[in-house]
Amino acid sequence: MNPAAREEIVMPEMSEKAKKSWVLALASVASCMVALDALVVTTALSAIRLELDASIEALEWTVNAYNLSFAVLLITGAAIGDRFRVLESKARRNDGVRVVENHPL
Repeated sequence: MNPAAREEIVMPEMSEKAKKSWVLALASVASCMVALDALVVTTALSAIRLELDASIEALEWTVNAYNLSFAVLLITGAAIGDRFRVLESKARRNDGVRVVENHPL
């Protein structure tokens, strides 16, 4: 992208209400995904028990291992997202400083 064209791009600011609505919508979608994942694992338990001749204890470990790995990946993904968001906002601030420095008066 051309540096001169970069100055013309203006990101619209979101109101607090719009931000809260997005957070609520994303949290709702994430909750539905968690419930759907739990449903898939629970549905597969009967097939796992029949195919592998697993006991109830083994099935409990299967569900617990799945939930634990999902939680670890979720927390890790959130932390990585937060770090990239911080880096992105720092880069935007630095770009703004560069534009001001390089702008002819």
